[in-house]
Amino acid sequence: MTAGHEARFIDRVMARTWFDQFTPQVLAAAGVEGNHQWCARHWAPCPMLGGNGIKAAFMLMRYAVYAEMDISTSICCQAGDLVMFNIWGQCPPVEIGDQP
Repeated sequence: MTAGHEARFIDRVMARTWFDQFTPQVLAAAGVEGNHQWCARHWAPCPMLGGNGIKAAFMLMRYAVYAEMDISTSICCQAGDLVMFNIWGQCPPVEIGDQP
């Protein structure tokens, strides 16, 4: 395995591990539910950590259109943990007064 492949493998494992903290039990206890485009596991950073869900939704839709994904199903799962991890990493919590 080359250094580049090893780094991408580590990134995928780290992303999967991060989302694995949102177990079905944790999500149910917090009342987090998914919908037809977001599963609860990939949406959890918004209600549970205060992530900027509006920005994340915009970024995911832009990614889905660019990647020509089937948007009639859960696009977050089609994108995968690494893409979702990178999206949420760019969507920290926003206070009402912080918005332009």
